[in-house]
Parts: sequence; structure tokens; C-alpha cells
Amino acid sequence: MTATEKWNRIVEYYNKHIGDLENAIESTWESIFADYFDYRRLEGEIDRQRKIPIGSTLKPTADIIIKSGARDLFVVELKRHSLSFDVEMESQLLSYLKLLRNNIGVLICNKIYIYAYDISKSDSKQEKIEIDFVQNNPDGVRFIELFSKVGFDENAIKEFVRQKITFARNVGIIESEITADLIADLLGGHFAGKYDIAEFEQAMGRVNISVLPKAKNAIVNKSARRVFSGVKVDIAGDKNRVGRRRAIEICALNGVILGDKINYANRAEYRDFYAIDPQIERLSQNWWLLLIDPFEKEMSVFEIPANALSSERIKFREKGASTFLLRFKLGDYSFEDTLSNIHFKQWLVKTIKF
Repeated sequence: MTATEKWNRIVEYYNKHIGDLENAIESTWESIFADYFDYRRLEGEIDRQRKIPIGSTLKPTADIIIKSGARDLFVVELKRHSLSFDVEMESQLLSYLKLLRNNIGVLICNKIYIYAYDISKSDSKQEKIEIDFVQNNPDGVRFIELFSKVGFDENAIKEFVRQKITFARNVGIIESEITADLIADLLGGHFAGKYDIAEFEQAMGRVNISVLPKAKNAIVNKSARRVFSGVKVDIAGDKNRVGRRRAIEICALNGVILGDKINYANRAEYRDFYAIDPQIERLSQNWWLLLIDPFEKEMSVFEIPANALSSERIKFREKGASTFLLRFKLGDYSFEDTLSNIHFKQWLVKTIKF
């Protein structure tokens, strides 16, 4: 039986026993570790409800401790499959890992949680990943491979946990940095040299670019729309969006003549903040920042002096990147960049109603 087949059988058992009490769950998982992970009950490799001395009494520790000879490999804490994770479950498992001086823990409830325990870290800093009980889940298959008797490798498990955490963190960073301004800048680069800048800006003034979390079971229709796994990018005609040329005109009509170094952001309907990624060279230039609310018909205009922003405080996209990141919450009239905590109100020139 392959690791995938074993995992799919475990998912079936999980669904079948979702209403069982903990004693029944323990018996089921004892059989799973014997039949699918190849640990031998008769040789004591599946140590259930081990009692250890705590003070003057013997008390049971984790539900199952998996062994190889005299060595404890990993510790398993089991809860009813209908229960969701909570910190008390985690604290219980971590206390056993600490007591047994073991580095690998598994908490099983409505998901599987794998812990790479580090005694030098506090409980809140311990690294863990979660695995859903879903057929053909590649993480579930990897769980079978890493925790089986023939393939058990503590270092490989720790690396698996680290890689999954890094992957999830990077996905979150990328998702947060996919902004309408970034897409507009990329489009500008794509059309540069093919069309005049005025033609491009007029075309951009006729469309709206918004980035919003993808709805569950999102449907891709025939409009100009691209759906990724976690975000949806809509490009559609929208009379509300204010383009660069129109913003410059509004400023001029209200007595503010802008220079040629301008960055701007329109409020997105589905976000509570402005996201803007100016070019790094702006740090050493005098430049203009426009925050535009097309729904309230309001524009905040800032003139940022050269070298006013500290590169030590500003958040950069990545090492060697060509842009830095600014994020302003709607309704915050101190205009604090939430990433650097720099207040931009000091550079506010005018708030324009249009």
C-alpha cells in the first residue's frame, strides 16, 4: 500500500469515527500506528498512557508515545475528531514534550498539528504546522512518509515544519504586496515603448484595477478577470477610479501644481487601507503623494521632501527591490504608515473635495 493510499484510509477512519469519545479514538490511532506506520505493539513501540513519577505519585503522560527500542521518537496527544484546536490542547502536549525531553509532538483533533519543539523557546513561539483530513492531501502523504518507522528522521521532520512555515509566510507576504498600484506599474512597464504615456494614462483612467480576497468557489466569467488561489484581480470599467491625469487636473483646478514625480493610490472598495509602492529613488527626491477616495470624492495631497523618510524605518519589498511599501488606514487622519509608523500629516498640503 502506498503512502497516499494509507493517508486516504486514515481520512476515511477520521470521518467514520468523528463522533467517538477519546478512549475509542486512542484505540483507533493505536491500530493506525501499527498498521500504517509499521510500529509493533508486541514489542512496546506503541506506548499508550505511560505513567511516570511526578512527585510521589505516578501519573499518565501523553495518550501515545511512539518508541524505537528504548528511545522515544515522538509524542501524540489525541482529542475527539469533532473538536477544534485550542491552546489548552497545545499546552498539554507541550508540557509532555518538556517533561519527556522530546522534540517532536503530534496533536490530533479535527486536524493534525505537528510540532518541532525547541526547549529554548516559550510555548507561544513553538513552531507548528497543520494538516487537514482531506483525501490526497500531499501534506498528509508526507506525514505518513516522515513518521513511519522505516522513514522516521527527526531532522527531516523539523525541516518539513520549517519549510511549510516559510512557505505560508512568503505566500502571505506576496498576497499582501499584490496591490492595484503594483499591477498598474507592471502594466506601465509592459506598454512602455509601445504607446505614448498619455495614451496609456487615458486608457488606465477608463478602467478600475482592484485586488480583493478571492471568494470561496469563485467563478471566472468572460470579463477581464484573473483568479489566483487566494486573491482576485478585477480589471473592469469604473467611472469612480481617478487616473493620474485626472488627479493632476483636479489638483491644478484647486491651486496645487504638481511636479513630475507623483505616486498615487485609489481607495479600493473592498479594502480598509491605501496600498502604495513608490520607487526607491523617491527617498532621495522631492515627490508628491496622492491618496484618492473616489467614493467620497476626496483627495489628500502630500509633498514629501527629499530624504525626509528614513530608510531604516521604511519597509522594503525585498532585498535589492526597486520599491518600498506604504500602507495607510482609511479614517486615520494622522496618515500614519502602518508599516513604519511614520506620520505623513506633517507633509499634507491640501485635502481636496472634487
